[in-house]
Amino acid sequence: MDQKTLIGFILIGAILLFWPTYLDFISPEPPKTKDVSPVEEIFIKTEENKSTPLYSIKEEASGVLKNIFSIETPLFTAGVSNKNGGSLDSFLVTKHLKKEEGFLNLIDEENKNNLLVSYINQSGEEVFLDGFWSESKPWFVGEGSSVVLSEENPTTTLSYVLQVGGGIIQKDLTFSYDSYEIVVNTNLRNIRNDVLDGNFRLDWVGGLPLTEPSQDGMFLEGLVGQGGNIESYRVGSTGLFGSSSETIERSSKQYTGPADFAGYRTKYFGVFFVPQKTGFVEIAKYSSGGRIAVDIITKPKYKL
Repeated sequence: MDQKTLIGFILIGAILLFWPTYLDFISPEPPKTKDVSPVEEIFIKTEENKSTPLYSIKEEASGVLKNIFSIETPLFTAGVSNKNGGSLDSFLVTKHLKKEEGFLNLIDEENKNNLLVSYINQSGEEVFLDGFWSESKPWFVGEGSSVVLSEENPTTTLSYVLQVGGGIIQKDLTFSYDSYEIVVNTNLRNIRNDVLDGNFRLDWVGGLPLTEPSQDGMFLEGLVGQGGNIESYRVGSTGLFGSSSETIERSSKQYTGPADFAGYRTKYFGVFFVPQKTGFVEIAKYSSGGRIAVDIITKPKYKL
């Protein structure tokens, strides 16, 4: 194929997985901080029903300012950063089982570096595209910095671009009002001459925060679907019933060949990639920030 497109449906939501089941991942839940609504945590509504972002355009790196765009749906409110060309700065779930909490946030300081694109250049060096990208569409101009999705306004796509050498690469994130799925489309074809053998990656870094610290240890696992089978990589503590935040040494498990999906789950939540084509998947576990962290690494199987 002469085009480079990696479409990953990242299922971030509550999974209500019963112990013997592995593919029942649809229905959300993560940790909370304050007793405020999910919308108030991301932005403040004004009297004209417009939104003023709490974190707006304040940080600067390599001449590009940091932007946070807010997307509100009946299921969640997401803060999308232009870091990494579109990454989740927050993901507040309102439909969950903790009735005493207004919302749960699936993003913390350990996994904010999510949806990270990287590639191997012709010198054999790994290049991480982890800076602030530019918006390719003027949705921050005249349209405000937030959108509310509904049946009347069902989808929105955020597009980011980055100049690498003499080429421009693009990454799109599409959200829907009635789904936890995010469609990620990454196009590196304009720098194909700098990418060694079409070798690039899309990663989720840091796993998910724990919502049931005393119980999550027995449920934490990486999951990879291949050829109709599901491979499980145990991530929790060795004793299963021990603390899931205890220190563990970094280790990983690799899977070659096409993957139907690749991801990671806690007791009630999960994040999964459903790639268009993938020839390699790696699940890496380690300790970070007082909890277990998990990286999901995917590499597509076609040339630029």
